[in-house]
Amino acid sequence: MEKMDFLEACIDEIALEGLDGITISALWRRLENRAGFPLALDVDSKIYIWTWISRSLDLEMFELPTARPPLVIVNRFQHICPETGVIMETEPPEEIYPIAIVKDVPERGSCATYKARRKVTDEIRDEEGKNLLTLAETVKKWGERLVMVANQDTREFSIYGPEMRPWKDMSNIQYCILERVARMRYLGEVTLGKSSLMCFGESPKSMFYHCKLLLQQGVLTKQPYTQRSLGGQQGHGKLLQVKRFYAERRTKSEVVAERMCELLEACESRRDEYSRICKVIGLRDEAFKKMCMNYPQFFKIDTVPYTEIYPEAGREANYRSGKERSVRMVKLVQKYKYGEDRDDEDMEDGNDVTNQSRFSQKLANARS
Repeated sequence: MEKMDFLEACIDEIALEGLDGITISALWRRLENRAGFPLALDVDSKIYIWTWISRSLDLEMFELPTARPPLVIVNRFQHICPETGVIMETEPPEEIYPIAIVKDVPERGSCATYKARRKVTDEIRDEEGKNLLTLAETVKKWGERLVMVANQDTREFSIYGPEMRPWKDMSNIQYCILERVARMRYLGEVTLGKSSLMCFGESPKSMFYHCKLLLQQGVLTKQPYTQRSLGGQQGHGKLLQVKRFYAERRTKSEVVAERMCELLEACESRRDEYSRICKVIGLRDEAFKKMCMNYPQFFKIDTVPYTEIYPEAGREANYRSGKERSVRMVKLVQKYKYGEDRDDEDMEDGNDVTNQSRFSQKLANARS
């Protein structure tokens, strides 16, 4: 990878962090998680990277009033119930990017320290782009109080990618939603739980409206998302991603639900014996029961008289120990199909370098 390619990867990671910017230690963390980044992040490579990014005219440097806590990247898709395949909510880490919508044209985004932070770019590079401080000197002077912030055009380029034109008519809150979703990269952001878009403090109905407009403009993508909360309740919502980071996230429970639907649709009256479906699906009884309970709008468990299912059976078959036998049945209430817009209401009701500005030039070329 040429130096300009690795530099663009670094600037992209900085830009995706939004108007809040990124600390030096958080940049290393992001680069460790960036697929295909060619440099081993040892001491020498970090010095080399800093030499270039500190000269980039796409970036400004700011001193925060207080040190920012470390960036913790939580992959929610690694916390799965082994029996049902449902995502288990975990206690979220400290919020280092609290929502504070900035209304200072042309800057857009959320930044709680926007007015309190101090610009220190001229202490790090001179007007000609020459480095004034080494990486070690910079870390010693500011530590976690220094953040790098990409300019507005660069941040938008990283959100949209080269193939999309920004939607300029979006409101400030809609842009901040887009910014937060983009910051999550391939993991995306969800519409339910402690760590979700509920951090905006908007009502579910209001958040549904904003997300719907962003989806209609094609700047966000959505897919179904099911999660068991810390309190044990099952919730259905949406997983949102910006278009450049779209990745299908089908959990085991969603695959099983679709298979159950196929099996039951082929049955008379769209129902079959509980034990038979359980065996075909390959789940233990308790796991299968939880599976059905996770999707109550699609599957229903009933107990019916044995004669209702086997009317031709004789009296001896219908009774056991003098009591009439019964059969547990699973019924398909409505068809389940992954990705269908069957539950948009879930969101509504809450259930759910050189001295040249290289990135800015790329943005201009992409829009021309």
